[in-house]
Amino acid sequence: MRIRFIRIVPLVVAMALGAVIATVVAVNAHGGDTSRVHGCVSKLGIVRVISATGTCTRYETPLDWSITGPEGDPGQPGAPGAPGDPGTPGLKGEPGAPGAPGAKGDPGTPGLKGEPGAPGAKGDPGEPGPPGPPGPGGSLSSLDDLAGVPCGPADGVVSVQYAQDGAIDLVCGAPEFNLTLNFSGADANARIATGPAPTDVLCSGQSAPCALSYGDGASVSLFPVDQASPGLMFDHWEGACTGSAVPCIATMDQARSVIAVFVPAFDVTVQLTVPLQVSCGGIGPISFCNYSYSFAGGVSGGGYTCAVPPPIVPPNSISPPALTFSCAIKSAGGPLTLTAASNDPDIAFGSWTGPCTGSNPECVLADVTSNVTVGATFGFSP
Repeated sequence: MRIRFIRIVPLVVAMALGAVIATVVAVNAHGGDTSRVHGCVSKLGIVRVISATGTCTRYETPLDWSITGPEGDPGQPGAPGAPGDPGTPGLKGEPGAPGAPGAKGDPGTPGLKGEPGAPGAKGDPGEPGPPGPPGPGGSLSSLDDLAGVPCGPADGVVSVQYAQDGAIDLVCGAPEFNLTLNFSGADANARIATGPAPTDVLCSGQSAPCALSYGDGASVSLFPVDQASPGLMFDHWEGACTGSAVPCIATMDQARSVIAVFVPAFDVTVQLTVPLQVSCGGIGPISFCNYSYSFAGGVSGGGYTCAVPPPIVPPNSISPPALTFSCAIKSAGGPLTLTAASNDPDIAFGSWTGPCTGSNPECVLADVTSNVTVGATFGFSP
């Protein structure tokens, strides 16, 4: 195919591959140079492109021009590329020479004190010393003079103890002090006890005065008992205990003496009538029942309380009867308020008899001028 170009000055050839500036070369043959574009220009100014091995006619002038134009100015620098991956670490260098010694630091804080060492072995006993001079003559007239003499490492004192076989023991022990108990205005049935139980009695009006021994610093609780003394009542304490508070606390840091003072009084005898209570149980085919008249309650007044003692009573019939218990509330005379109460959910107060009547749990005796008996009946709760 032959391409016809229009004639322009200077000659510009428009090609599909781009625009280039032609440079005329005055040769008739191109020698197969493919690095340039080859063509022939006729006398009419018509240019035709030929191959690298083609030739122009005698009426044409050979024309060659470069495929690549002259180098342009450098472009603007592109944006920096992303950082490359870290390179492999280099080999470890040789250690440097040791530095010069630093300045001496301040002394550190002293350490904690160590534990003491184990005791050394016991040494051999020394030689006995020469005997001392004779002591002064003693002043004891009997062994009893040694009683109370300090002894031992724990502030003990010597006590002299005589056995029935004639032996005499000198005992070094903690100091003890005597507590002497006595009565004033009481009869032989009056008591001083350490508690309400019969076995707690320390002294009675029949055996008074009573001497008891207690260790240094012991505290002894004292209760007056006047229930078995008709016509008498406890009034107050004298000696190491004072006032009428019950119990009295005697502190045995020295020898002490306590007197329970009784005065004439009227006995308000309270008769408590209560039903028999039954509690049954069993193990397998074996069954058993406990019977008791006691309950949590009773009659109180004037600082006294009458309650049923706790005996266990065997059954005596299919329907055991109620039983009556008596105790005394003491009164020096004048008005006296009696209160009946039960803290047992199965037992309730029923009624009064005697000077007190009705079912009100509180009864007021306006003026007690003689011994009197009052009945209080309790039954099963409805």
